[in-house]
Amino acid sequence: MQGGKHIGVSLLIGLLSSLLPLLSHAQDTEMPPLRYHLSTSSQTALHGTTPFWQYANTYGRREAGSRFNGTTEIRALMPYWSWGPVDMQAGAALTTRFSDTPNTAHFSELYGAMRYRALRLRIGRFRHIVGGNEDALSLGSMLISRNATPIPKIELSTPGFVTIPLSEGRLRIQAYWAEGQLGAERHISRARLHQKSLHVRAVGDQFSLTAGVTQNLQWAGRDRPNSLEKYRDVLFSVTGGTGENTVAAYDVAASIDLDTWQLQAYRQFYLEDWVGLLFRSPWDGLWGIDIKRNGRHWVSDVVYEFMNTIQQDALPGLPEGRAGYYTHSGYRSGWTYQGNVLGNPLIRNPGFRAIESNPQVRDEVQNIAPTPNTMVIAHHLGLRGQPTPRTEYEARFTYSRNYGICQDQVISGEGACRIGSGDTVPPDLETIPRSQLRQDQYATHLDVRYLLSEVHGLRLRSSVAVDWGAFDGTQVGLMLGLQWDGTVAL
Repeated sequence: MQGGKHIGVSLLIGLLSSLLPLLSHAQDTEMPPLRYHLSTSSQTALHGTTPFWQYANTYGRREAGSRFNGTTEIRALMPYWSWGPVDMQAGAALTTRFSDTPNTAHFSELYGAMRYRALRLRIGRFRHIVGGNEDALSLGSMLISRNATPIPKIELSTPGFVTIPLSEGRLRIQAYWAEGQLGAERHISRARLHQKSLHVRAVGDQFSLTAGVTQNLQWAGRDRPNSLEKYRDVLFSVTGGTGENTVAAYDVAASIDLDTWQLQAYRQFYLEDWVGLLFRSPWDGLWGIDIKRNGRHWVSDVVYEFMNTIQQDALPGLPEGRAGYYTHSGYRSGWTYQGNVLGNPLIRNPGFRAIESNPQVRDEVQNIAPTPNTMVIAHHLGLRGQPTPRTEYEARFTYSRNYGICQDQVISGEGACRIGSGDTVPPDLETIPRSQLRQDQYATHLDVRYLLSEVHGLRLRSSVAVDWGAFDGTQVGLMLGLQWDGTVAL
């Protein structure tokens, strides 16, 4: 986290330097109240290590393999305020962790934002889920979820969906472009992150249809080309240039608003290379249904998701998992940031290629911890409700079938996991049936919040999580904590 501290201090100095003159000019403008959130919690594993849902999708606050975690978070948000024709915003979050894994104290968020009409500029470290369902009940986007600490970056975007002129509000677009840096503690240090996205939404009286594409691309870094010519290739390329690591998706969603009910069905087609663009693996990706009900109910939100990452552009009759989702032969730390997967947390340890020099040989990826796992079939159910005026809960139930990586299937036949169209199949190819590699795992989680004081926004929070199965074994964890939410007039 040493590099993260330097980045945080630099961003804080720059943010304060830019905001102080703005605040002085805005003295005659009514400032919105500052929103704050303070939380502290203690989590312990009663059996094994921390269960899946007590470390996954926590923005890196807890780590897999830990046995206890004491965490605190102090967040402050200055909502948008007007400064002439421009709206300004700033936010920060200081996170600390005391654990049997490495301790940390860092800014998990630190950013400034500027909005002018249909454009928004954000600079710093801020939360931004890319693709899929943004609801916290979701299993997690295949692109960027809640699983890792936000990456520091510069982003230019539309503030959500904006109306296309002359469409009478029936057509809307959402677009963004961003440039970030992935830090020093990687196989390729200081690798850069390029992001771009365009989504179009058709809106009816009660129905909307959304479709779009998102590309994330790792490039540059230590001893890698980073010239303007190279960036031009990255910026205008569909699949990325030579040697870059692309993580992309087509997103499609349909929504119905029935006044007191909202229904959404969505599909994320995951892509990593050119053949993926042509739907060689049409069943890979994330499917989901989200049903929301207004008001207070025992069950007010239901999310069901199905994830499949089996084929991975493999040709018929050859070992599946060919693409090695989230892994890369050059950027061997894979699709991770500060040790955590950036996308869906069920795909584990894509950085195994940073450990082994020849990842195509099955025996060389044995006994790596955590177990590399890119081939997954999963069913996930999330529930949210408010049984009493003071009590809220979230529940998660996840069942996964885990098949490891492509190399686990190969007994003999060097290069079997690299075979593409037109390539020669190794004559000595011998494989294990994928069904023999299957390891099932169950992960459950119940999180309950009780309002102790409405005046002070004080809540007691507790959660219990239980995992069991052949893949990760049995884990039982308990968490207790307090959180305060409120505002301060400026």
